[in-house]
Amino acid sequence: MTRVHGVTVPKTAIQHVGFGKVDFADAFQAPLTKKKLSIHQNYQAIFANQPAWVKSLMALRTWLVAPFGLKGSKGLPANYLELASKYQVGDKICGWEIYAQSEDLLVAGMNDKHLDFRVCLQRGRVDGAENITLSTIVKLNNIWGKGYLAVIMPFHKAIAKGLIQNAVSAGRI
Repeated sequence: MTRVHGVTVPKTAIQHVGFGKVDFADAFQAPLTKKKLSIHQNYQAIFANQPAWVKSLMALRTWLVAPFGLKGSKGLPANYLELASKYQVGDKICGWEIYAQSEDLLVAGMNDKHLDFRVCLQRGRVDGAENITLSTIVKLNNIWGKGYLAVIMPFHKAIAKGLIQNAVSAGRI
């Protein structure tokens, strides 16, 4: 099995997010074998095919935070493959707004009462090999954000790594 591993968050990811202050950031990297896919197709290969355990955790999270007025995530539209080349900055993908994009980078995320977060997906070369890096970058907005981050952190790391590993194992990226 191809190994997904934690890496230092790329400086370009932090720059494209533009938070100024970052309270949490992590990144996972994997070899990229499907080099002809667009960055949007890479994003969809990771986020549109979630394992059942991830879907269950995300549904539980959405249910638990709803009484506090926090937003939940949404799935992709049924025609997401047709939309892959049509996404623009400001559009939503998986319920998350696209904040920046280029041929090899996609930054999406959401601002909420307790925290703002961005997911940055980047393709690039490391030691001569094509790789894809999934970074999560968070800015806390209040004490509730700090508490929320502490509670979800063990789940976040498993989910982020699990999503990219799932895409790699299935040969989607």
